[in-house]
Amino acid sequence: EKVKSETSKMKIKLSSKRTSKGRVKITVKADIRNITAEGFSVKYRIYRSTKKNSGYKLIKATSSKTFTDSKKTKKDAKYYYKAKAAVYSKGKAVCSTELKQSGYTLYKVK
Repeated sequence: EKVKSETSKMKIKLSSKRTSKGRVKITVKADIRNITAEGFSVKYRIYRSTKKNSGYKLIKATSSKTFTDSKKTKKDAKYYYKAKAAVYSKGKAVCSTELKQSGYTLYKVK
């Protein structure tokens, strides 16, 4: 139950940048050292929306801290990204952060 406490305090920060192929690269920053030191694994669930406060849909679940969004984008559209972390033990999810707690990043397609 220590892991649930650590997870509830976890802060997630996202950053985004455009790749040379015109995609959006998302980087997740979260301090997971205490959780992984206890033998747990962490996967990030990346969500995207065209609205800041609603409409987020899961686009990828990954254990990597970087993710390149290959979903189709529209010119002059704003895309908001959020992430949450899910903690796993022996392949089963034990707990996760709330999506509303997570930081978000905005990427505007030009």
